[in-house]
Amino acid sequence: MKQLKARMPRFESVADCFDWTCGQIDRDDAAYLVLHYLNCSHRDLYLSKNKDRRLNGKLPNPVNSVQADKLKQAVSRRQNGEPLAYITESKYFWNMLFRVTPDVLIPRNETELLVQVALEVAKPGQRILDLGTGSGVIALTLKGNLECDVVATDVDQKALAVCRQNMQKLDLDITLLHSDWFEKCEGTFDIIVSNPPYVAANDPYLSQGDLRFEPQEALTDGADGLLHLRTVIADAPNYLNNNGWLIVEHGFDQPIKVQELFDAAGFHDISTKTDYGGHLRIVQGLFCGR
Repeated sequence: MKQLKARMPRFESVADCFDWTCGQIDRDDAAYLVLHYLNCSHRDLYLSKNKDRRLNGKLPNPVNSVQADKLKQAVSRRQNGEPLAYITESKYFWNMLFRVTPDVLIPRNETELLVQVALEVAKPGQRILDLGTGSGVIALTLKGNLECDVVATDVDQKALAVCRQNMQKLDLDITLLHSDWFEKCEGTFDIIVSNPPYVAANDPYLSQGDLRFEPQEALTDGADGLLHLRTVIADAPNYLNNNGWLIVEHGFDQPIKVQELFDAAGFHDISTKTDYGGHLRIVQGLFCGR
């Protein structure tokens, strides 16, 4: 386990603190943590201690011991590989700040594409279902950008608790269900969205980077990565209104198999969308009725 390179000195300014933190971890990570824990501006990070750079002859933003201690703990956690989102318990998604804990996945840019696709086909007043909501980023972002009725499900009570906290934090009202996919769902929906666990159990990425710290049951189905996608896609027609859409996120190596599952379930106008990294990531299909 990597340790701090030196005992944290007493700081006179944010700039001092930033310089020290850059010596311990990646510069971008250092800036992120200093901004978070010291509640300062980007300008404060780079002001030197030279008299000609002082503000009215005084050093900007002195750092108190409580702030310094919290930052030191955060730096130590980051040196051990812990994701920034779990350290700060926060992550931006679609320009909204969400609470994130180790009980839920860290929101990713790829999932913003899922929201974008849903908003492109959604209409005000429609009923939308988010399966496996986790922290609620998909459901709450849809609710925050469209006048609609949103139902969100998750089989994990701890994940639902985080989603509920985000509901309160963002002052957005959605319906939460403790449900194994469609188990507790009632009625039909105009749009169903889902970002289910789709990483194969033997994928080496599960033991790398941030994924080492994230809940494994939210990443992998313990099988080939298509187990939950099969369930969602096969059962969705039973819960969709005529001319309703199913939109799912999948792995970069799964687009053809997922399109085949959509076709087998009777969907029409099946299409795929490419994420910001150039990978096919989203499949959508139209349900035209029984």
